[in-house]
Order: sequence, then C-alpha cells, then structure tokens
Amino acid sequence: TATVSQQETSTQDVAATEPSTSSTRETKKDAPDMWDSAAPTYVSAESDIEGGHVNPPELHRESSDQVAPGAIAVRGVGYAEATNGAGDEIDSLVDSATVQSERQLDHGIASGSNSNGNSSNGATGGSPPEGEHLIQATAVDDKTVQEAEAVSEKTILKRRMIPAGIVIVCIIIIVVLSVKLTQNTPNSVRGVTSSFPTMDPSVIPTGVPTVSPSISPTVALQATLEVLAQDIHNISLAQAFDDETSPEYAALQWMAGDDSSYNSNLSTNRLLQRFVLATVYFGSGGDTGFWTKTDGWLDQTDECTWYTSHEEDFAEITFCDEDTSEYQILDLSRNGLEGTIAKVILLLTKLRILNFSKNNIVGTIPTEITQMSTLERLELDGNALTGTIPPKVAELPIYFLYLNDNKLEGAIPTEIGLLETSGRRLHLNGNALNGPIPSELGQISLLTDLKLSNNFLSGTVPSEIGQSRFLANLEASYNFLTGQLPTEIASFRSLTNLDLEYNSFSGVLPLEGMDSNGLRELTYLNIAPAYGGPTMTGSIPTELGFLTKLETFIGNYNMFSGSLPSEIGRLTNLESFQLIFSYNLSGAIPTEFGLLKDLREFILLYNSHTSSIPTEIGGLTSLEIFEMSGNVFNGTMPSEMGLLTLLTGLYLKTNQLTGTFPTEFGRLESMVFLELRGNMLSGAIPSEIGLMKDLGSLFITTNKFNSTIPSEIASLDNLVTMRMGKNNFQSPIPTEIFSMTNVDGFFLDDNNFTGTIPTEIGLLAGTTFVFIQDNKFTGSIPSEIGKFEQNTKLSLSLHNNELTGTLPSEMGLLTGMQYFAIHDTDLVGPIPDIYCSLEPQYFLFDCENHTVECWDDICVDEEISVARKQFAKSMEFDLENK
Repeated sequence: TATVSQQETSTQDVAATEPSTSSTRETKKDAPDMWDSAAPTYVSAESDIEGGHVNPPELHRESSDQVAPGAIAVRGVGYAEATNGAGDEIDSLVDSATVQSERQLDHGIASGSNSNGNSSNGATGGSPPEGEHLIQATAVDDKTVQEAEAVSEKTILKRRMIPAGIVIVCIIIIVVLSVKLTQNTPNSVRGVTSSFPTMDPSVIPTGVPTVSPSISPTVALQATLEVLAQDIHNISLAQAFDDETSPEYAALQWMAGDDSSYNSNLSTNRLLQRFVLATVYFGSGGDTGFWTKTDGWLDQTDECTWYTSHEEDFAEITFCDEDTSEYQILDLSRNGLEGTIAKVILLLTKLRILNFSKNNIVGTIPTEITQMSTLERLELDGNALTGTIPPKVAELPIYFLYLNDNKLEGAIPTEIGLLETSGRRLHLNGNALNGPIPSELGQISLLTDLKLSNNFLSGTVPSEIGQSRFLANLEASYNFLTGQLPTEIASFRSLTNLDLEYNSFSGVLPLEGMDSNGLRELTYLNIAPAYGGPTMTGSIPTELGFLTKLETFIGNYNMFSGSLPSEIGRLTNLESFQLIFSYNLSGAIPTEFGLLKDLREFILLYNSHTSSIPTEIGGLTSLEIFEMSGNVFNGTMPSEMGLLTLLTGLYLKTNQLTGTFPTEFGRLESMVFLELRGNMLSGAIPSEIGLMKDLGSLFITTNKFNSTIPSEIASLDNLVTMRMGKNNFQSPIPTEIFSMTNVDGFFLDDNNFTGTIPTEIGLLAGTTFVFIQDNKFTGSIPSEIGKFEQNTKLSLSLHNNELTGTLPSEMGLLTGMQYFAIHDTDLVGPIPDIYCSLEPQYFLFDCENHTVECWDDICVDEEISVARKQFAKSMEFDLENK
C-alpha cells in the first residue's frame, strides 16, 4: 500500500511538471504522424531505492529543464523536415519504420514489466500515448531494478537505431531520385557544370537544409525555353542548345547574361519572342558586322523599338500588337543579312508579315515556316535560297508569297491551289523551276498577280488560268512554253499586264472573236518569241483595236502576215508599238496612226512595209523613237516630221527613200541619233543641220548627197560619230570641220573631193579613224601628219587617190599606227622599218613602188596581195558602219 501510494505521488509530481496526459493523447491523435508534433516525447523509468528516486545515469541521454527528476526525455530530431521534398515515397517509409519500431519498443517494455507480475498498462488504465512510454515500478528489488535497467538500455538502443536507419533510407532514396532526374534532364542541361548543386558524399545530412537547392540562370532559362517551344509547336531546342556554335546557343547565353536583368519580368511569350529575335540576329550576321543597320538590337530595351526595314503602311497591321507587344511584322529587308533562316522563327505566334527580301540568305526554306498559322505575307525574294518550294506553304493563309530571284528548283507544287481563298500575289520568277504550269493555279480565285518569268517551265499555258477572273498581272517570259495560247486569255476583264516574251508559242494571236469587254484593262502585251523557235502566225486581228487602254504592244520576231489594221488608230493610250523582223508583214502604214498622240516609240524594223511615210506622222507629237529601217518605204521624208520636236532617234536606214534632206529637221533640237544610210537621198545638206545641238551620231553614208559639206556642221559640239562616206560631196572641205576634235572618226571616203589633203589634218591628232580613201586627192602627204605621233590607235587610210611623191620622214614618228593603207596611189620610196611591227594585213602598199626588207615575201605572191586588199576593204566597211 505504501508503495502504491508512493507511486501515485510520484505520478502526480510528474503531472505537475508536464502537460496533461489526456491532452497529450488528444493532440497525438490529431497529429498526422509522430514527427509533426512539436512537443518532446518522454520515456520515464523510476525505482524507489532506499526510499529515494534513483535515475540511472546511463538513461540520461537527453535532458530538459521541464522534465521532472527521474524522467528520461527523448526528443524527435525532425526527420520529416530533413526529408522535406523527397516525396511521398520517403514519408511512407518513415511512417512505416516509426510504427514498427514503437511496436517493438512497447512489446519489450511490457515483457520486462510482466516478468515481475507488474503491468504498466494496468497501472495507468491503458496503453501510453504514441511516442510516449511511462515505465513504472511499484515494488522492485535489486534484481528487478537490474532487469528494468537492462530493458531500458535495450529500448534506448533501439530508439537510437531508428533515426539512423531512417536517415540511411532517406539518403538511398535521394540518390535514386537524383539519378532519375539526371537521366530525364536534357543533354544540354547536364552539360553545364553549374546546373545542379553538388553534395559531398562523405557528409550525411542531419537535419533540414538551411539553403534551398539552386539552378543556374542559364539552365533555368534553357529549361523554360525548351518547355515553351515544346508546348507551342512541339519542337525541341535541346540539340541546338548542345551546339555551342549555333545561333540558338548564342541567344541563350545573351539572354541569361547581359539581358537577364531586362527579361526577368517578361511574360513567357515576350521571353520566347526575345529569344527568337536574338537567334535571328546571331544567325544572320548581326553580330559580325554584315547587317547594314542594327539600331537597338540586343539592347536592354523593348524589342518593339529595335530597327526594322518596314516602310509600307499597313493600316490594319501594327508593327507590334498593342496589347501584348508581340511582333506582327518582322521586316529586315535590304539589311545585309547573311546565313540561313532560323527555324525558331515559327515561335513568333502572332507574326503576320515576314520580310527578309533582298539579302544574302542561303539554304532552303525551312519547313517550320509552314506551321506559322497566322502568316499572311512571306517575302524571301532576292536571296540565294536553294531547294524546292515546300508544298505545305500553300496551307497557310498567305496573301502575298514572294520567292522570286532565288535559286529554287523543282516543279511548282500542285498544292499551290490550296491558296484558293487567300492568295493574291504569287511571285516565283527568277529561279530554276521546271515542269509545267500547274492547272491548279486556276483554283486561286482571288489571284491578282502571277509572276513565273525566267525559269525553265515547259508545256502549255493551262486553260484553267482563265478561272482566275481577278488576275491583273501574268508574267511567264523567258521559259520554254509551247503550243497555242488558250482562248480563255481573251476573257480576262482585270488583266493589265500580259508578258509572254521569249517562249515558243505557235498559232494565232487569240483575240479573234473577242468582244469589246475582253482584255479591256490590258495596258502591256508582249508576245515576242524566242529567237529561232516557233512563232505566231496569221494576221494581226482587228480586235486589237478593242484594247483601248493598251500602252505597249511588242510582237517582234513573229511571222505575222498581211498589213497593219487601221483599228490600231483607236489605241489612243498607246505609247510603244513594236513589230520587228516580221518579214511577211507588208502594206502601208495606216494614216490612222497619226491619231496616236501619246505614242513615244514607233518601231517597224526589218519588215516588208511599202508605200511612203504618211504625212500624218507629224501628228505624233509625243514621238521620241521613230525606227523603220529595213523596209521598202519610198518617196520623200515628209517635212511634217519637223513637228516631232521631242524626237531623239530617227532610223530610216536601208529603204528606198528619195528627195532631199528637209530643212525642217533644223527644229529637231532634241535629236541625238540620225540614221539615213542606204537610201537614195540627194541634194545638199542644209545649213539648218547646225541647229541640231544635241546630235551625237550622224549616219548619212551610201546616199547621193552632193555639193559641199556645210561649215555649220562644225558647230555640233556633241557630235561624236560622223559617217559621210559614199556620197558625191565635193571640195572644198570646210576647214572648220578639222576643229571637231570630239569626233572619233573622220569618214569622208568614196566622195568626189579634189585638190591636196588640207594641212589642217594635223588638228585631228586625237582622232582614231581618218578615212579619206577613194577620192581624187592629189599631191603628197602633208608633213603635218607627224602630229599624230602620240596617237596609239590611229588607223589611216589614203588608198585609191592620186597622191604622188615620197613618204614624208614624219611618217617614222607614227609608232602607234594600227592600220595604214597607201595602195593604189603613185606614192614611192622606202617604208620606215618601224612598220615591221604591224601585221601584214594591216599595212597595205604597192610592192612595185615601195621597199621594206621585213615584208619582201608578201610581195612575191599576187594572190596574197589581192587577199590583203579584200580584207582591208571588208575591215574598212565594218569600221565605217559600226
């Protein structure tokens, strides 16, 4: 009884210094596990020895000021906190180990108490709370105390082993998880030494880490960009980040370094946008000085303020989205870009216009561009792109597709017809595309501009093209297209430009039967074929007169027949009309041509036109070029031509014109090129020719002009080329002509000039050609010829005159002579040895009159002498007519 009472008293003492047992039990029941409780767990073992409290010293492993004497305190060491973040797997293992250890501990204590017939559970009225065991003894002897001490020591030992075991389990789990994380981490992340915090394997963690694990800014940014790229377009950046030479890697380093302070607070879309733009910059020579302008690029400023080449005003599209600051237009045209197109460009998810035109971009068109679902305008023209056109580009909502002037190959994909609801402009010219023009182009109902010129396209023009009723521009020149043009072309109501030059079309011009609304907007028509290939035939249809807005008609090198229809006079907007080398085209020029007030170029070259030039030609007051060489025009040059005051070029060579040189030509002050060779014009050249102040080239060779040359011709300061040979001009030659030092050639050959060669010839010392052969000059060569001493390109032709005497000694000064002809004259004497450097065919003399040791052999054979003269005649003709 005394013992029980004493024990109860002891229990009350403990209760006075500790929280209530019942309260502790309730708290423990609510706690999720034993490690979450902030209160310490106590184990108390008392022995009443000699009426006092004996606390075994070996049980005092942890003490507390709040623990009553004789109580043993064991505190939790925060394992849950130490393993925080290791995952549910660790928590489960810890809980399981804890429950099992406590069960073993409780079982051991109960066994020790029951061996002496005493039960702590019975004394306390139930099991002690979880994590708290009260060891009680009511009547113990020394043996009992020893047994209790032994049991307690085992219990404490087990309690020590539990935390150690848990720590070991935690370490194993952490290592396993680290290995798994490493395996799942992209190579680019693992390659950075600062990617993950390292742990010294010799150090065992003993509590909650004081510093959270950190990842380097580069790795964190890299991971973010990879996730965003994967989520947006399912593309991987890992391989690019692995390559330290890639523009993506350079962009990443810049963003994680210099740009980190600016981009740290950006939205994910802006962050990704900044990365894409930096990749473009590094991938196209922005960092190596190739770009023409780099204003703002890679500054720590809003990327919407960086330089753009964009100049066009798209009222419906702003450069950057006003709400999100995301790019809608990326325009770096004409900016010196070199390199390839960055594939990450597709990550600009709001981009509507991409313009890299007129740079030095190489490589292929990346297929990633075909995933840019918002793209409306793609301009990559004027680069050096190779490969083929990606078929899926037609699946985009593109209005303008400019791929011209590159090096693209292969066929035009038939999928191009998928642009049926969006396509407006398709420029594929200036590449190496081959194969046919796909008929699917006709499906693009809104197509307005189609350029296919300068490729290797073959086959015919598909009739389906007529379905594109809004087509305004069709260019397919310089290809290998054949066959007859489809009649559907005549049904276009919006077509303004039709350029089919340098192909091999056959058949007739498909205008016959066209109503007045057909091609009503057409302003340019060019059907000139490839030289030497099939041509169009038949007559020029009268329906051509329906094209009242036509400004340019070019039908050169076709085999049209018949005459020009008078209906052409209706084309009051016509500015240029050209029909060259249509040998079967004949007849007169319709007088209705005089109604074409806007006509600037009128070219009927090398046809078979007859009759005279109509006087109505004077009504062409806008005319600048009038070229009718190589026909069979007869009659005179009408004086009304003097009304063409804007005329710069008049070409009437090789006709059968007669009459005189109209004095009214003096009004043509804008004339630069006057070509009248090969006619039968006669009479004197009027002095009014001196009023043609802009005249630079005068060709009147091979006519029947007579009388003397007017001295007023010397006032033409701009005259450079003057050809007046093969006429009937007579002496004297006006001395003023020799002052025309700007003239490249002095061609007065094959006329009726008499007397001696004027001594003023020395004034022409800088002239390249002096051709006065085939006249009736007498006397000797004047000594003033020596003034040509510094002329290194001189060609001097004096042959077939009545010259006499010996060669002047000054001839020996002409070391730069290129051609010298004195045959068929009465000149005699030795030829200076300096001429031995000339090729024999460029030095013609009469062997019986002259001696030169180095050329004795060429005088032996008469055939050689004749051949040399024939060569000289041919060369002189070429020089005179070039």
